[in-house]
Amino acid sequence: IATVDGEGNVCYEIYDAAQQLRYRVYPNGGVVGYDRNAFGDVVTMTQYNTALSQDVMASYKTTGISMLQICALIKSDPAMDRVTVYQRDRRGKEVALWRGPPTFRMHGISVYPAAEETQTIYD
Repeated sequence: IATVDGEGNVCYEIYDAAQQLRYRVYPNGGVVGYDRNAFGDVVTMTQYNTALSQDVMASYKTTGISMLQICALIKSDPAMDRVTVYQRDRRGKEVALWRGPPTFRMHGISVYPAAEETQTIYD
């Protein structure tokens, strides 16, 4: 599904066979992937470090991007992609999330920022 905003920027949403959002491609070429459990809850969200080029984005402006095409286009880089992992209780409520930091290089040195963890406690 392609959505065009008032300035002509296109955002794509790619759904799987179960009609669950699997990938979102933003106008700047940034890609976010979603993995789900058997109940359809998001268990991991991956913000891919490598964006699609504007040439690639322009080539899909009228046709949209299929699941097969996006899987071929995205370039996963485990050291640089930002992965958020969601943990849920038996009722499906989100009780914790862990956001893994991307590593980056600064002046030739690898920098590993601290991971972020959030826990939610329900009464």
